[in-house]
Amino acid sequence: MRAILFGLLVAALLTKAVDAQQAAPPWLPGAQFDVKQPPGANEDALARSSASRMLLGCKLFVAVPDPNVKTTLKMAGEEGYCSGIIHGLRFMMHFFNDYLPDELRSCPDNAVDGQIAQAVIVYIERNPQRMPKYPFEVLALEAMHEAWPCR
Repeated sequence: MRAILFGLLVAALLTKAVDAQQAAPPWLPGAQFDVKQPPGANEDALARSSASRMLLGCKLFVAVPDPNVKTTLKMAGEEGYCSGIIHGLRFMMHFFNDYLPDELRSCPDNAVDGQIAQAVIVYIERNPQRMPKYPFEVLALEAMHEAWPCR
């Protein structure tokens, strides 16, 4: 069952591989990513997965609520979307770390979702050139590896 779930995760990440003009991440030799137009994806799914859009939701997720700012339904949705992806990736690490390449393995055993989201925000803001090239989930995995590498 683990192998099937891992295969589905890898397939989902690799469906974005098409554009031969963009550099492959070092952990996936030969793969090319184009988040603007992967085969079979619609514009809504692409917009939800873009790192620039997800960054706002993650910032909302880790922010201390301001009583003077009215939270909109859209803001709550963006925050929930980020927290769901972060939680899913953290949960996934417990089962699939052994199957990931060393460059993506992470061991955030004692980290909570808010700490992981903060690490992802810092990583993405430090590497803005990667935002248009890779989906948020890939950048989040890289950020988790940088913050909590397995030893």
